[in-house]
Amino acid sequence: MVKFKKSYLILLLIVSSLFFIFPFTFATQLSSGDNLIDISSVDDLFEMVDQYPHMGEKQQNYRLTADIDFDGKEWFGTGETPFRGHFDGNGYTIKNVKLTANSFGTYESIMAFWTKTENAFIHDVKFENLTAEDNFCHEDYPDGGKVVYGLVGKASGGTLQNIEINSSKIDITAGKIVAGGLVGEDLADGLRTNISTFNNTYNLTSITKEVVFGGLCGEANAMQNAYKICKADDHLTLNSSSSRTSIAGGMFGNVNGEMLKLRDLSCQSTLILNASSILAGGIIGNIYIDTALDITSRLVFDGKIVKNA
Repeated sequence: MVKFKKSYLILLLIVSSLFFIFPFTFATQLSSGDNLIDISSVDDLFEMVDQYPHMGEKQQNYRLTADIDFDGKEWFGTGETPFRGHFDGNGYTIKNVKLTANSFGTYESIMAFWTKTENAFIHDVKFENLTAEDNFCHEDYPDGGKVVYGLVGKASGGTLQNIEINSSKIDITAGKIVAGGLVGEDLADGLRTNISTFNNTYNLTSITKEVVFGGLCGEANAMQNAYKICKADDHLTLNSSSSRTSIAGGMFGNVNGEMLKLRDLSCQSTLILNASSILAGGIIGNIYIDTALDITSRLVFDGKIVKNA
C-alpha cells in the first residue's frame, strides 16, 4: 500500500510538472450557455465587428457554421477596440478577403483580419487567398508612415490555435513595415500552437526605414511567448531603398522579449532580400541579447535565403 502511494505521488508530480514545462492549452467547445453567436455569412462577420465593442468580454463568443467566401469584398479589420472573446472556426474556411488598412492617427496603419486582440482565443479556422495590396507613399503621405500586417495585427496574450493560412498575396509599400504571417506584433504573453502557413507570397518594400518580417511573427516583444508545432512554406521578396537594416526570419523577424518558448518548428520558405544592410535567419532574423530562448524540440530550416539577388 505504501509503495502504491509512493508511485502514485511520483506520477502525479511528473504530470503536474508538464503543465509548467509545456504551458499549452487546447480548444474547448462552446455551448449555448456561453452566449454563443453563430456566423455563416460575410454579413454576419460585419455584424460581429459592429457588435463586439459594445459587449462584455464574456459575451464575445462566435462560431463559424459554414465556409465563408468574401468574393473580393473589402475588410477593414476589426477596428481599434481589441477583440477579447472566443472565435471558434469549427474547421471552416474564410476565403477571398481583400484586406484594407485601418489607420490610427497619421503615422500607423494596420492591415489585418483581426486588427487587435487581447487575451482572445481564436482556433480551428482556415484562411485562403487573403490579399493586401497598397502603396502608402504618395504626396499626402510622403514618408509612407508605418504599416503593421498580419492575420492578427497586434496580439496581446491569448491563444491562437489550429490555424491555417494559404495562397495569400501580400504586396505593401510603406515607410516602415512590420509583417508576420500570423501576427504582426506580439505584445503580451501568449500561446500560438499548430499554425500552418504555405504558398503565401509577400512582396514588401520600404522607402525610408526598415522592413521587419517573420513567417509567423514580425516582432515578438512579450515577456514570454510560446510557439508550438508551427510550419511555414512561403515566398518573401523584401526590398529596402534606404540605408536602414532590413530584418527577416523564416518564423520570426525581431525578437525582443524576455523569453521565447519554441517547440517543433519547421520552415521551408524562400526569402529574397534586397537591402544595403540585412539581418536574416532561417528561424529568427534578429534576437536581442537579453532575450532567452527555451527550446526543447526540433527547429528545422530547409528553405533558402538569397541576399541582394
